[in-house]
Amino acid sequence: MKKFIYLFFILIGISIYIFFNKEEKIILKESIYLKEAIYKEREVIQEKDLTIFNERKNINEDYIGEIIIEDLISEYVVQTVDNEFYLKHDFYKNEFSQGSVFLDYRISLDDQNLIIYGHYVYKDETSKFSLLHLLKEEENYEKYKNIKLDLGY
Repeated sequence: MKKFIYLFFILIGISIYIFFNKEEKIILKESIYLKEAIYKEREVIQEKDLTIFNERKNINEDYIGEIIIEDLISEYVVQTVDNEFYLKHDFYKNEFSQGSVFLDYRISLDDQNLIIYGHYVYKDETSKFSLLHLLKEEENYEKYKNIKLDLGY
């Protein structure tokens, strides 16, 4: 009788082990599948982003990327051999009093600090950095504190 009870518990233990091992394998397979799907999605997004980057670069060879403060600012960033031109020209190189957002010509994208210029016109919400005044309020600062410079790679 003791042998029977002992064998019974061993069989239950083995059954539990097999059951949880199968669950673990299923979870592992699902995890691998999800990771592969995420990598594929990232590749598609990167290809799409690179296509968009190249389209903008074809429009203006000075284009280097986009500065983004989600739900607040999204502006193309250009860089040329001086800081004067884009003070009075738009992304398409047309004369424009508000200019463009541009990276200082002395700065390399490899530098630790980047200097980006753009006009700020307080009363004109269409101006490049006009909405930055919203960041003076603490709740807005917390909401918009992440600034992204998308360089297309």
